[in-house]
Amino acid sequence: MDFSSPPVLADDFSFAPVDVSALAERVVESFQPHAEYKDQTLRRAEFADEAMVVGDEVRLLEAMKNIVNNALKYSPRGETVNVQVQKTEAEVRFSVSDSGPGLSEDDLDRLFKPFQRLGQQPTDGEVSLGLGLYLVSEIISRHDGEVDVETEKGRGSIFTLILPAASVSANHQ
Repeated sequence: MDFSSPPVLADDFSFAPVDVSALAERVVESFQPHAEYKDQTLRRAEFADEAMVVGDEVRLLEAMKNIVNNALKYSPRGETVNVQVQKTEAEVRFSVSDSGPGLSEDDLDRLFKPFQRLGQQPTDGEVSLGLGLYLVSEIISRHDGEVDVETEKGRGSIFTLILPAASVSANHQ
C-alpha cells in the first residue's frame, strides 16, 4: 500500500433520495452482534421520521457504519453507544455518542487526516488503520455536508454527520 498520498474516492457517486433514519436502522441492526460481544448496549435513541437527503446510499451507509464502529471500538466493555437521527427543514443530523476515552487536542488536530492513529487504542484488540475518519470526511464533503465532533478527554465523544435535507418540493423554498 502506498502511504505517501491519501486514498482518493472514485467519482462514481450515485445521488438519489435517501432516508437517513432507514440507513441508521440498518447500521444499528448490523452492529448489534459486535456490541453484544463487548457487553455494550447499542441504543437507538431518537430517529426522526423520513429524514430525507439526496445522497449516495452506499457511501452514506459506509460513513455511518464507520462512526458507529469507532464508537464501539473505543468504548470500554459494558458501556452504551447512542445513535440518533434528527432533522430540521434545512438539515439531517446522524449522531453517535459514546462514553469512551474522548479525544485530546492533538488527536483533534489529526482527526480527519489519512493514516493517522490517534492516542487512544481500541478496547478489545480491534484493528485501526487510521483511514476511517478521513474517508468519512471525504464522503460527507461530497454530499455538501460536514462532520462535527464534540469531545471531552475522559468523558467520551459525539460524532455528528450533518447533511443538507432534501427539499420536500420546490414550492417550499
